[in-house]
This record gives sequence, structure tokens and C-alpha cells, in this order.
Amino acid sequence: MSSYRKALRTQAILAVFLACNSGIQAAIQLREGRGIGWFFVALILVFITLALLLFIDLASEGSRLLVVRVLRVNEDRLTVLKPNGRSRALRIVRLEKGIQPGDELALTLTKRTRQVIGVKLHSGAAPHPSTLESS
Repeated sequence: MSSYRKALRTQAILAVFLACNSGIQAAIQLREGRGIGWFFVALILVFITLALLLFIDLASEGSRLLVVRVLRVNEDRLTVLKPNGRSRALRIVRLEKGIQPGDELALTLTKRTRQVIGVKLHSGAAPHPSTLESS
């Protein structure tokens, strides 16, 4: 299992833990008759939804390929330019030596939450649009 997938699995487990914690808080607050308990009920829904999306992304094989250009390299952080012209900051688990501003990277993203699960140096050839999304 790659480091990126381990990080996603950890995020999903923490979301379940936070949903359980919010459930306990909601039960305590609602039993005492405090209105703040409904806030914790809303948090339960948010954390359960996040956990479900992350677990579905981890279980499914669908992914997206995004080719980006590196704008800035700062230790384990990269700032990249997406094809739509927007920039995005990424934390790279194991940054390959030799990545410099101007290089192109092929990022593999999860289908639903668009979390990075793979990074490779991109060869110069542009990918065919039909290969940009696999299911």
C-alpha cells in the first residue's frame, strides 16, 4: 500500500472516530436538554459522509490522471499549475530528487474526493483524452 493510500485510510479512520466522539457529545448534550447537541448531530453526518467517501475511494479502482506543471518546489511541498490555469499546493510524501520548476508531473487522483494517490514524472507526450479517466 502506497504512502498516499495509507494517509487516506488514516483520514477515513479518524473521520469515523470523530463521528463516534460527536455521537457521545450529542447524547450527553441532548440528555441535558442543551441545544448545542444538535450541532454535534450535524457533525456526525458530516464525518460519516467524509468517511464513506474516503472508504469508497479506497475500495474502488477508478482514478483520474491530471498532468500538471511544477511552479515552485519547497522541501516536501509543491505548487503546481493545473490545465485550467489554477494553481494547487501539494504535499508530496517522497519527493523525487531532480524535480524542478517547469517539470511536468502526472498526478493520479481519487475519483470522488480528488486526493493524490500517485505522482510520476510525465514524459513529454500529451495523453489522449480517453485515457484521462479510468473506471
